[in-house]
Amino acid sequence: MAKIRQSDTQREFESNIKDGSICGYDREVEYVRNTAVGRRNTNYPLFQAEVRNFEFEFLKSYLFALDSGNLSDERLKVKNFAAMGTLSHPVIIPPLVTSSDENGMALIDNDIIYALVTLDNSDYQVTVYTKVANMYGREMVKHFISVVGIQPDSYRTKELSDYLRKEAVRHSYYRNKMLSISMDEHNLQIEEVDQVEFADESLDRIYVPGAVKEELKRFCSCVVHYQEHRLGLRFLLCGEPGTGKTKSVRSIINTCRGKATVLLVHGEIHFKKLFAFAELLQPCIICLDDLDLIVGTRERHFSPTSLSAFLQELDGFRKNDIFLLATTNDKELIDRAASRPGRFDLVIDFSRLDKNNYADLIHTNCINEKILNVFDDELMDLLRKKRVTGAFITNLIKQLEIKNQVHPDDDLREYANNLIELSHRGFYKKNEERVAAFGFNGHDD
Repeated sequence: MAKIRQSDTQREFESNIKDGSICGYDREVEYVRNTAVGRRNTNYPLFQAEVRNFEFEFLKSYLFALDSGNLSDERLKVKNFAAMGTLSHPVIIPPLVTSSDENGMALIDNDIIYALVTLDNSDYQVTVYTKVANMYGREMVKHFISVVGIQPDSYRTKELSDYLRKEAVRHSYYRNKMLSISMDEHNLQIEEVDQVEFADESLDRIYVPGAVKEELKRFCSCVVHYQEHRLGLRFLLCGEPGTGKTKSVRSIINTCRGKATVLLVHGEIHFKKLFAFAELLQPCIICLDDLDLIVGTRERHFSPTSLSAFLQELDGFRKNDIFLLATTNDKELIDRAASRPGRFDLVIDFSRLDKNNYADLIHTNCINEKILNVFDDELMDLLRKKRVTGAFITNLIKQLEIKNQVHPDDDLREYANNLIELSHRGFYKKNEERVAAFGFNGHDD
């Protein structure tokens, strides 16, 4: 290979490397050595960085979208995009696209991709890849981005790496979708959730006091108009099962569909990793069900670090702009420090359904005239006497519908009476009815 003549730009670059003045990146700039293309690469910089597993997915999706023309960038062009089959079968193949959305953003299944990228008229080779490392007897999967300059003036490798990571997040395939999140110490596992199952949920169909419903609508409004105001809210919804907490959360999710990324979190939670991910996808709603089982209290906790990590993230939100919806059956089971004003914007107590709303709830959830006729004055009086929840009534309707389909000749009225007595003993304890209210735990510490 003929030796490339050193240009003025190249000499200037090498001089800047020596005095550490290049783009402020002197510590990150390295020379490529021991590569197949020999002497030429000793004059060009390489930048390599480990990325988080979700950034790895974002980068592959973003580069593919630029190459396919689904995205465009005035500064950035992708001239070529290819993938490697597997580490054991290292041949260059077209990328394996597993799914794509209406915007042309796709999920790429390959563990290694290559792209020839032009940034401000200078060419770079970008590689995004996975490496399996053995540490302390355990296999650990790590992800990297590598950028190498291939022209005399291609020295802005770290700048390109940072730019790609930022833009990949901004244009993420997962943005404004509903995601199921699970995690371990090292990685987030992300699965897209079909939002169709939430399509019938509506704030207009939940039976809570008017003041509560207005606050839930305010939460939705802040999400929908996030780009104008950049204000987030953190709500803790409290109440025994069946009082409308979960239905309220589902209704908010449906109202905000397509306007924010929704994270449904499951299993063990590493709060620092979770909130760092949420920050990348603003506006983002984190949904934490049964918060008391996740963080507990100082006296009763399930993970020694969960409560501390949770409090740190509540205090550390940048610009207060991440949305949080958490639920608990009993706010006394959550540490006082976690539920004080300032960490949550509002704590809402949900009571059982107002007895005057029973009939509205029944007609909203049932259109079968035969079943509606079962709910006569006598049965309605029995329900009011039992002070049942809205969830109890919707479950009763469901069981009556099943009974009617399987045994259409049976007496539904008699079955309803027997079922109410049986299920009420199973579902409820004798406790005082709560009054719907707003409030913290009666402290400000």
